[in-house]
Amino acid sequence: MRRTQRGVLWSILALGFLLTFSALIVTPRVDAFCPTNGIKCAFGGVGQTHKDITVGSIKELDQEFFSTSKLTKGMKKAIEEMANANGLVDKDQHTAAKHFDGETFAAGHDRLVSLFNGTISALQSENVGDARSQLGQALHTVQDFYSHSNWVELGGGANPSTWREGDAVSPVSPPFEGTCLFCFDPCRDCGSNLTTSNITSGYYGGEDTPLANPQKCRHGGPFDSLSAGGGGINKDTTFCTFSPHSSLHASAAAAAKEATKLFIRDLKDKITQRQLKLLLGVGPTLAMSIDTTGSMGSVISGVQAQAIQIVDTRVGTDEEPLQYVLSPFNDPFTGPLTVTDDPAVFKSAISALFASGGGDCPELSMQGALDGISAADEGIDLFTFTDASAKDAPLAGAVSALAKQKDAKIYPLLFGTCSPIDPAYIKIAADSGGQLFFLQRSEAGSIARLADFVVRSNAVDVLSINDTLSGVPKTFTVPVDSTMRRVTFSASGTTSAVLTRPDGTTVQGTDPGVNLLALSSGAVFSITTPATGAWSLTLNGSGPLSLAVTGDSDLALDVFQFVEQAGRPGHQGLFAIQGFPVAGEAAKAHAEMSGPFVTEAFDLRAPDGTVLQPLSLGPDADASPGEFFGEVSLPAVQFLPYATGLDSEGVAYQRVIPGGRRAQTLKLTSPEVQDLAAGRSTTYVFQVQNLGAPGSFQVVATDDKHFLNSVSPTFLTLGANQTSAVNLVLQVPATTPVATPDTLTFNVQSTSDSTIQNFAVLRSFVGAPNRPPDCSAAAPSPASLWPPNHELVDVSIGGVTDPDGDPVSIQITSIMQDEATNASGSGDTCPDAQGLGTATAQLRSERSGGGNGRVYTVFFTASDGRGGNSQCSVKVAVPHNQGGTAVDDGPTFDSTACP
Repeated sequence: MRRTQRGVLWSILALGFLLTFSALIVTPRVDAFCPTNGIKCAFGGVGQTHKDITVGSIKELDQEFFSTSKLTKGMKKAIEEMANANGLVDKDQHTAAKHFDGETFAAGHDRLVSLFNGTISALQSENVGDARSQLGQALHTVQDFYSHSNWVELGGGANPSTWREGDAVSPVSPPFEGTCLFCFDPCRDCGSNLTTSNITSGYYGGEDTPLANPQKCRHGGPFDSLSAGGGGINKDTTFCTFSPHSSLHASAAAAAKEATKLFIRDLKDKITQRQLKLLLGVGPTLAMSIDTTGSMGSVISGVQAQAIQIVDTRVGTDEEPLQYVLSPFNDPFTGPLTVTDDPAVFKSAISALFASGGGDCPELSMQGALDGISAADEGIDLFTFTDASAKDAPLAGAVSALAKQKDAKIYPLLFGTCSPIDPAYIKIAADSGGQLFFLQRSEAGSIARLADFVVRSNAVDVLSINDTLSGVPKTFTVPVDSTMRRVTFSASGTTSAVLTRPDGTTVQGTDPGVNLLALSSGAVFSITTPATGAWSLTLNGSGPLSLAVTGDSDLALDVFQFVEQAGRPGHQGLFAIQGFPVAGEAAKAHAEMSGPFVTEAFDLRAPDGTVLQPLSLGPDADASPGEFFGEVSLPAVQFLPYATGLDSEGVAYQRVIPGGRRAQTLKLTSPEVQDLAAGRSTTYVFQVQNLGAPGSFQVVATDDKHFLNSVSPTFLTLGANQTSAVNLVLQVPATTPVATPDTLTFNVQSTSDSTIQNFAVLRSFVGAPNRPPDCSAAAPSPASLWPPNHELVDVSIGGVTDPDGDPVSIQITSIMQDEATNASGSGDTCPDAQGLGTATAQLRSERSGGGNGRVYTVFFTASDGRGGNSQCSVKVAVPHNQGGTAVDDGPTFDSTACP
């Protein structure tokens, strides 16, 4: 269970299972007490959330699969990404099958089968981001089964039939069976409200499974409109006001954890060991984006040789990449993209590159970077090699946005340009926390070695500086702590660089453990087993300066983000905001640290390293170890968050989240994520509000699967406080497989001030093909009319269901009968039916006195509102004699017409 700030019990989140992590719920814990008896009603003192179950399970599996008790940077990123996808499922409170609500066991099972197979398919296609996203989504549904159904009450543990293909959840309560007695006192023991030994789950108000049988169980809790604040069978929380079954929360959480591990073990049996390592982040990613136009020949040769050497020296070591990404770009095309876990495939792809084409100077470098980041794992370093300006510079904002979302750093390595250095390269480097180098062509092989220094399993960022040199030396002091196995000082834009150890000695390139790259406009020092203490780097030159200090360490600042309250009432929490925080609004910050530190302090600094303000972040009394929270008043300038303190040996450490951030006067309101449908279009509407001075803004959107069909408008002119809607239409090809994910990046930027920008990144999935309504159990009410008094009788149609749980509407299309409307002995009334175009027929209660009874056939269309339609019919009899049976001679005559 969690709360937004100390002492405020605003959310009771447990197996209901509101996650916390980067783009999901990140609230600190709060102990809950049952108000009736004052006893702490929590398993081990705290409730179990989706985050607790997911993170705890994967950590245990990491140790089981790889015999490791320490998580690398990649493993932590993998857990974060899966937990993020898990938590976002709770933003959809319409689709019952995502939560196994409303007895949607068949649809929930089909969903899990699709996500299970989709995870495998994504890994086979080397798309690790898609695989983790699908796995995270699946785990949410897996876990909800134990909280939202009566499986635990029936004595069940982990139930693999919820996801194994060919299995089915059984025995499920039939639609006509009552399953619960309503419990009006949610805090007394009314577990006996269950009246079935079959498997059932509660119905929740607002979801797509309407409560057709009032004797069915409700989900329950004060925010479930179907339960009127009481009753229900959920075990979402240990707080008894929310459910009379709260005492079973711990049992449900334990079963959910075992099911989570079993689900992943089942995946393990279907994939290779390397795919398993890729899924769980056991290894870094080597990613390069390379210009292949005609003038790049010598640069390509230098990069090829060095990249192959890096690959060869790492094979079989702990630093062997688990993913290789190569994104070539040319003009007017990009690609082919190579994403592989096989070093031989990567070496073959990079060896095959050659310079050709181009025509004019600018090239499609932004699309090349965008393709590389989209395909790569989170937390990567992307090295872009080019000698040209960006022909697609308007995409720079989208590149920066996606890099920020995926915690990717971009290193533009320039060996020429069409003009002064393209601002697009400056932007993507500064925004992402990477570095721009402007070099001689002969230095291509040397700078490629930078990838070997910074691409590490346990890479951490220590210092990030963007400043200006004016011919006067500047000195930067950097603490190196006892956990640091390697430290790299990388400076760009300098003519001289002098690095000094804590003992005052100057670092030379020939010293043991030192690798020095002396560049024409910079220098890189990489030192293994560095001495602890304060190191000093003195730089001189003229013009823009970029300095990055990185290291290899287990002590990390893993997360720093701004969060906001979101979710439905009763399932609320703190989610990471989309894009940048808004100027003038209160901000809530959340940080996570890991490793051997004993003290911590946080502050915000300017890009030149100047401290702007300290932050009052602290651990909540019941937060997970290493989590910190606090309210923040943001400065009006660009800032970077830093953490400092002492490590377990009492040595000073420093960590930073690189890439500048700024509170913005552009506010974006993102739409709720929808499931995409193959063969159909989906529209997302973003609201853009200008909180600053009147201005013009450019809209750029892109998606990695190229479903995006249109963006309207692409330019906005907004006055102060004015809001405008932007429509994005995605058109999914009919052949697109179920569970295919699509990452949509939406960016808005001022046309006159590049610092005014905001963005959102949405991940959608192609849902299961829509199935039409099922009329097999359709029945009229009443099914027989008596007495034959020639009056019109209302006849409704029931029993029509939808296999996807969609609400069904009925429209009568025609009514036929097996006797003429003016048949002898029928009373000579006409017409005999009404109600076309409605859901209710009016049928005349009459038949021919000399016949064998009348049979009406009511034809109707059942629609699910998503393009699924079924043509159906029901029959209504008017027997010749009371209690008799009418003989159906076939629907020959139109009941609504007169001859």
